[in-house]
Amino acid sequence: MQAQILNLLMDLQAEYNLGLVYITHNLSVARKISDKVGVMYLGTIVEYGDAETIFEDPQHPYTQALLSANPIPDPTVDRERIPLEGTIPDPIDIGDGCRFAPRCPEAEARCETAEMGLEPFEGDPDHQVDCIKR
Repeated sequence: MQAQILNLLMDLQAEYNLGLVYITHNLSVARKISDKVGVMYLGTIVEYGDAETIFEDPQHPYTQALLSANPIPDPTVDRERIPLEGTIPDPIDIGDGCRFAPRCPEAEARCETAEMGLEPFEGDPDHQVDCIKR
């Protein structure tokens, strides 16, 4: 049923030249139906770009961790999982700095106070990352 609905949405999009916003936790679906992908953490986009770029070359540590947990339908492929430790900040009182810093395996002291915002990765305006280390 899900595949039929997704195919219908993609057919309608192509036929009527529609732009669709599709919100999902299913990374495989996002990859299949999306031209652009925005990865969110605690209500903020931390990485945005072409779907293939995000899935093939993720730059934000949260995107990398998400994709490392996504199953690959090939039992011969062994992917190293990036575990996320630490605590999720209170969404009502997130505080200053990077929202992901308390769980980020690459966080430095400056991450807890500096706010970056989406910036082009390596000068590419089509691939943006919200990480002070990128």
